[in-house]
Amino acid sequence: MRQRHLFLVLLPLILTSLLLSACAGGTAASSWPGVTVTEETAFVSFNQYVYAVNLTDGTEDWRFPVQPIRGAMFFAPPGVNEDGRMAVGSYARVLYGLNASGQQSWEFTDAKSSYVAGAAYEGDIIYAPIGNGRLYALDSSGQLDWTFISDEERALWATPVIDGDRLYLAAMEHIIYCLDKASGNVIWQTEDLGGALVDAPTLSPDGILYVGTFNSEVLAISSENGDVLNRFTAGGWVWSSPLLYDGRLFFGDLKGNMFAIDAATFKQDWKITPETVAKKQITGRPAVLDGKLYFTSETGNLFIINPENGEVLSTKTIGGKLYAGPVVAGDLVLVAPNGMDAVLIALDAGGAQRWSFVPAKK
Repeated sequence: MRQRHLFLVLLPLILTSLLLSACAGGTAASSWPGVTVTEETAFVSFNQYVYAVNLTDGTEDWRFPVQPIRGAMFFAPPGVNEDGRMAVGSYARVLYGLNASGQQSWEFTDAKSSYVAGAAYEGDIIYAPIGNGRLYALDSSGQLDWTFISDEERALWATPVIDGDRLYLAAMEHIIYCLDKASGNVIWQTEDLGGALVDAPTLSPDGILYVGTFNSEVLAISSENGDVLNRFTAGGWVWSSPLLYDGRLFFGDLKGNMFAIDAATFKQDWKITPETVAKKQITGRPAVLDGKLYFTSETGNLFIINPENGEVLSTKTIGGKLYAGPVVAGDLVLVAPNGMDAVLIALDAGGAQRWSFVPAKK
């Protein structure tokens, strides 16, 4: 327990030295862009602004705030509901409610830590995790409904997963919590899973949660009671939870390996290590478009893979650092680099660039 406590104390320093140093627009970035997409728009949180980007041509529809807010930095992907309203948190411990036009409707200032994970926004309820083990449930006017506090009050960096009347919440303290959505009460929680969890679990249609850990594992967890059903050992820490596609789980690790394993048996189908350079961490979740697998690496490359056998079909050099995984929006693959003028780049299924979004200077 003492070693685990020390690890949790040092973890933010480890992650900072490992991954997070870039400069964009003259402002030092301390994380990577957060991206959320709807049918027509990509919302990008990066540094001092949240941008609404038109998916047709990459033009800016609006930005929030119009002028920078002192101390406010945005990296958590916005939570967007069915009506286009959104909630987005800042490193300055404020959660902002915006309407569909990007105008501020309210702000919630009770948090005592930063918003790193994106909020989940369903109907009129917002579920917003913060960095000191709190999950807030708020209504659409920003009024607090309930607060959940994790056992060790450690960082929550993962967006909660909504499933009917339940929420699944992955925590840095090696635990997944299943909460009652209406009250925040704990229905079950897992045993110590052996490593920190920094991404939301992937929920399968048959009720299995798949999650990556900093114990260099991917786990299968029962959504009914939290029992561990299966384990797979990777080559390094697994930052993002796996993509479930066509009966397989696809995921990368911080040593630059990409894996495909059978979701039912957890046996490895293939493994590739497409780069030999020193800094090749794969932190983002892969994506699929037109039957092809896409993933990014810290080196600034986007890889297009045959998911059947791991064959590298194409490598596209984007530039900068790619920590966020690709996001599919219709027929586009979106990547959000660090260290470039472009905040968002759109490519077609073959990897040809359609457009890039470079924010105008204000």
